Amino acid sequence: VADVRVTAEDGSFVRLRERLGRGALLVVLVAPGTGVWERKHWVTAGIMPRLAASVTALPHHAELLVAEEYPGAAPHTVLLVRPDGHLVTALSGVRPADLYSAAETALGGPPAKAEANAGAGSR
Repeated sequence: VADVRVTAEDGSFVRLRERLGRGALLVVLVAPGTGVWERKHWVTAGIMPRLAASVTALPHHAELLVAEEYPGAAPHTVLLVRPDGHLVTALSGVRPADLYSAAETALGGPPAKAEANAGAGSR
């Protein structure tokens, strides 16, 4: 992945590659103009609430990051990056089902039925 500057969930500016290797999937929204406003001003605006909910619903821990730009990506592109830095997919806009499916694929597929049933019974 390109090492662009991103805004982390805590509002700090970091490099995308600094977030790799932590075990989390990375979801990067390309949102021009976000760098000039504090995170608190845009985190609840536009597509952010829907995207944040989609990230929370993923089958694996994921971190939501925002970049002003990413090479070759249009505004509102959502990138899914594995913890090792492999770009899994680039989606045009917030598409929760497609993001979830891509995350499952990146992790080796959905849990086996026996595991899913065992987990449901233990709750």
